[in-house]
Amino acid sequence: HEERKIILIVSDGDPDLPQATANAIKAASAQGFEVYGIGIDAPYMSRLLPPKHSLQVNSLHELAPAMFDILRNALTRQNKGRAA
Repeated sequence: HEERKIILIVSDGDPDLPQATANAIKAASAQGFEVYGIGIDAPYMSRLLPPKHSLQVNSLHELAPAMFDILRNALTRQNKGRAA
């Protein structure tokens, strides 16, 4: 049994099926997963997830630091505010 379960979504654009994407995130959250997202040159993750659970980067070289930042913040935060 894991104390926490984290999903990190990395996307390079808007989903083909926005409602299905929102439903999948909601279902993952209902199963106890904390969902975080990074959009590469696309703001869609910030529409799906709370601000502390999402970031947007504007170039590929920003991706690795953004991934480390969002995961570090998630792991140092207590088990509060799961994404819905």
